[in-house]
Amino acid sequence: MSSKSKKTKSAGRFGARYGKRPRTYLIAIEEKQRKKQKCPFCGKMGVKRLSKGLWKCTRKKCGKKFANDVYYLPTSISHELNIQDKIKISDKIIASKIRNKNQTA
Repeated sequence: MSSKSKKTKSAGRFGARYGKRPRTYLIAIEEKQRKKQKCPFCGKMGVKRLSKGLWKCTRKKCGKKFANDVYYLPTSISHELNIQDKIKISDKIIASKIRNKNQTA
């Protein structure tokens, strides 16, 4: 017996249970979360979902592993800018700590 058909897609595992609307919502979410998405660090398509809220860029140059939204990454520009700002701020903090250690030593 097949686990899913072309018409029911990934929600075929539920059979006739739960109704049509919840199954169509589930199909939409699962299709979106299984696609490669845009990496907030390198800006290229290549992020895959590892588990709930854990993501990893599959590109060799980037390879970042990070936590973010559960089902799919947000696509808004403002969210990407916030992540880039956080990265810049954290880099500045690390650089200032290194400078302070060098000055006191």
